[in-house]
Amino acid sequence: MADSDNIFTITVDNKDLDLSIRTPDGNDYNKADMVKSRTWFKAVNDGIPTVKQVEETLIKLEIWDDEKQKEVEDIRKEIQDLEYQLTKGNMKIDKGKKLALEIKEKRAKIRELVMERSVYYNDSAEGKAENMHFNTLVSRCLVYNDTNSPYFKDLDDYNKNSNTPTAVWAANRLANVIYGIGREAEKGFVENEFLLKFKLVNDDLQLIDDKENLVDEDGNRVDILGNKVNKDGNVIDDNGRPRDEKGRPIVESKPFLNKEGKAIKEEVFDVTTKMEQAAEVLRNIPKEELAVAAKGVSLQVQNEEVEKGKGSTKESTKKKTEEKEVDLPVSGK
Repeated sequence: MADSDNIFTITVDNKDLDLSIRTPDGNDYNKADMVKSRTWFKAVNDGIPTVKQVEETLIKLEIWDDEKQKEVEDIRKEIQDLEYQLTKGNMKIDKGKKLALEIKEKRAKIRELVMERSVYYNDSAEGKAENMHFNTLVSRCLVYNDTNSPYFKDLDDYNKNSNTPTAVWAANRLANVIYGIGREAEKGFVENEFLLKFKLVNDDLQLIDDKENLVDEDGNRVDILGNKVNKDGNVIDDNGRPRDEKGRPIVESKPFLNKEGKAIKEEVFDVTTKMEQAAEVLRNIPKEELAVAAKGVSLQVQNEEVEKGKGSTKESTKKKTEEKEVDLPVSGK
């Protein structure tokens, strides 16, 4: 029986059916390897560049170079050093928290740097082959929880439906199983183990205070979107002043003054409100009247174009006549 985190429920003919991801076996990997090989050869024959060719191009275009590679390696060494210090302990919790957050920041930096390169690698022959290898495993390992039979008919069926919620869930879940990708895998990182152990983050790895309220790195209370909030959960700015749901200051607004110091009458113009009012007016107009009005506007535009055309014709005729009169010989000479 699959654990609860490994179950995805779908509804077929008004009946709930549970799906789960089983761990790939040798047969699954053999099939996936065959698909991977065929995909690579076809990609190369179709002119898709190999990883080596992609690397040469990235260096030539200065998108990736030895300097960036060295930067990634240096950050990895820094992370390893910080992990060693955090694991060693013998420090106050606040110091440990600071180290843990520093590690998370450096991991994010590596992801940012590597992302620049991986985008191009995914389009290489090897990248396409790896994707098809993974897709093959997903197509075979998403099964009905009660019968263990595959949900997708074959690889083509999965590829055609790869953007559906079911397929997306299956891909994410399998990636977590075989690559250690996902939140569950992140919980095994040294910094997150420390933060979880001392209840400095919740189960979603979000920072919390001792009352389990969401907070930022400085300990300020925040909402799910990261906005600062007061003790009542209302959004505030960095100075503690209230703001509305759109992030605008909540304050009594007084009129602006003219040169004489007198209040200027202002019409508050809310674009959203005006559009809603206009839409409401249109909704209350009978369709027949709208059709007649639209036809009238169309005829008016046509008439204006005709008149404009007539005007242009008259101007053209007048101009030609003037030119013709100029060219006429003067009689009596």
